[in-house]
Amino acid sequence: MTDPLALDPVLPRGERSALPFNDAELSHDERYQAFEEHVTNGGKVEATDWMPDEYRTQVLRFVEMHANSELMGVLPEREWIMRAPTLRRELSGN
Repeated sequence: MTDPLALDPVLPRGERSALPFNDAELSHDERYQAFEEHVTNGGKVEATDWMPDEYRTQVLRFVEMHANSELMGVLPEREWIMRAPTLRRELSGN
């Protein structure tokens, strides 16, 4: 089941820049603290937002792993695609 919070609209660019961790005048530690609070409270992070290097690296690794599993996960099933029953066969009840 889809998490209803995942369907919330993304903030417009003007509002995103108002998030504390996107304020370039803050120190790294202040931005890190604000970012951590935002994420801990369930806030969404966009690719263009400021984020700690370690966080960005881990997100990229996760996305790469997920993409690879999507591609590789179907390989064992490809030989069965042509063996799947046709719509006509399914409708005939055999």
